[in-house]
Amino acid sequence: RRDCLRHSLFTGGPGLGKTTISQAIANDMNVDIQIANGGKLRSIKYLLPYLAKITKHSIFFVDEIHRMTMAVEEFLYPVMEDFRADIGSEEVMVLNLPDFTLIGATTNQGNLSPPFSDRFLDKYRIDYYKDEELVQLIKINSEKLQLNMIGDSLITLAKACKSTPRIANARLSFLRDYCVTKNI
Repeated sequence: RRDCLRHSLFTGGPGLGKTTISQAIANDMNVDIQIANGGKLRSIKYLLPYLAKITKHSIFFVDEIHRMTMAVEEFLYPVMEDFRADIGSEEVMVLNLPDFTLIGATTNQGNLSPPFSDRFLDKYRIDYYKDEELVQLIKINSEKLQLNMIGDSLITLAKACKSTPRIANARLSFLRDYCVTKNI
């Protein structure tokens, strides 16, 4: 449609790739992405620099979006619905924004207020990975790290990663460093 995506919410455990998926979406759509952490957006003044940098069809990604304050959530209502930010209390300045996509990532969707959660029209649950899926990821990333992992070594590593890509990647990095130090 040559338009931005609808506001989206990714829910799932830590280390499952919510940030990576958002970056891949931005890359695939060839748009800018800004990344913020909800824990740092404790007041509206910390949100404004991000809003000022939004470009047409860009993505504003907020990791740990459940950690934002209620005041920031409520401030985002007109931003998400009308692409407009009302700034100030006595004399309101209106900041009109270009169409953009807000993508939130959370490990705890229940901590979002229902009115805020409802403004995300697309919601996706990212589950833990199956061993076969982790084997594929480990194989691809081991090649990038120039590790020669095959067969049982891939399966053994996948089973030791708690179904989580972040853990698999950390263990791959450790293996690479171990191989370098032992000259293997």
